[in-house]
Amino acid sequence: MKAAIALPLLALTLLLPAACDNDNQPPCGSGSTYVPVQMRTKWTINGKRIFLGNEISFDTCLDVDATYASITITGPENYLHTGEILCTAMEYSVSDDKCTPFPQGPYTVQVTLLDSARQPISQVKTVETRVYNDGNPPEVREVDFDLESFFTDFAGTLWYKFTWNGAACAAADPAVSTVNVAIYDEAEQALTSGTYSGACQPERTVQGVPTGFYTLRVTGQDAVGVVHYCGTLDIQVGAGITNPAWELNVTGDATACADFVP
Repeated sequence: MKAAIALPLLALTLLLPAACDNDNQPPCGSGSTYVPVQMRTKWTINGKRIFLGNEISFDTCLDVDATYASITITGPENYLHTGEILCTAMEYSVSDDKCTPFPQGPYTVQVTLLDSARQPISQVKTVETRVYNDGNPPEVREVDFDLESFFTDFAGTLWYKFTWNGAACAAADPAVSTVNVAIYDEAEQALTSGTYSGACQPERTVQGVPTGFYTLRVTGQDAVGVVHYCGTLDIQVGAGITNPAWELNVTGDATACADFVP
């Protein structure tokens, strides 16, 4: 009786490997030369600027209190991918593989910036991309979180540096004793927090300036109050403290400077 039971069990055991080895085919992807396709999305905050020869985000995640970036990618054949990464990474990538290649066709990438509690602090930024049938990766897509896309207003630190015909205050010829600075917004209204009249300094910072685009105007006077220098510079004030230093070599004909700064 025991032998009669053992024979069917042995037969079943012999059949099991054949049923589990997928008709003796190797596992998906083994030995494959498939090159994964990668989708890359980058983001900047408040546009871009050049720093040490490199193009970088004008503002940082720290400046706008962004800790994470949330990403949602949708595409053909009900494709859906969600992810989260530190905002400071400034880019997010997702790759396919031989077993689960990206469906060919159009994709939508949505990026949202989150605070440390993972709550949204910005509007959703959307960019379109596409996976082609030639195996080449989609073009790298970029989104910019302009300051208007955040749910709060920001102020920043303005930092400017002056030289006078290439020289510092006392070393200039003639020497500069007093500096007069005024900052005008795009409506040509003077910004109260940006006005300065006082001793010549090689550089100066102004905190709490509303973010935006401005025109900086400056004159330099000698010890008896005669204006010898004047100059102007278009500037941008971003959020937070990591703003660039705006540098201006002030020159100018004294006769043209009399009414330069009210």
